[in-house]
Parts: sequence; C-alpha cells; structure tokens
Amino acid sequence: MQTEPKVNQNMKLAVEIFEEYGEIIRNAIRFRVNDKSIIDDIFQDFFLALVRRPVPSCIENVKGYLHRAIKNDVLDAAFRGW
Repeated sequence: MQTEPKVNQNMKLAVEIFEEYGEIIRNAIRFRVNDKSIIDDIFQDFFLALVRRPVPSCIENVKGYLHRAIKNDVLDAAFRGW
C-alpha cells in the first residue's frame, strides 16, 4: 500500500496529465468504446489508474504511452463486462 505523500504526489501527476491530455484521453476512449454510456466511467477509471501507476518519468512520448494504456484499460473494461 502506498504512503499518503506518495499518493498525493501520484494524484498531482495524474491531474497534470489530465490537464494537458484530458481531451486526447477522452477522444481515444470514445474511439475505442462501442457503448457510449460508459465513456465517463472508463475516463474516471483511467484517471485512478494513473494515480496508482503514474506515467514513468523515463517516457519521452507521453501521448503514445497514454494511447497504449487507454487501449489496455478499455480492453480490461470490456473483460469486466462493461
């Protein structure tokens, strides 16, 4: 389990990603999801996933990383039955 300062740091990083790439993230989810009623749920889950596992600092192509991560999260959501 993460300590509170680490969670706060991860939250800050996730917020920064969503401020910069939020519309790209939403559009990428929208593109991959057939059931449009779950887009917001996946969007929120993706934010939480970034809090748990922030984008590694060594990643140079953040946009490309996000697209791969979104694809994986949408597949996970499909397997969970969304």
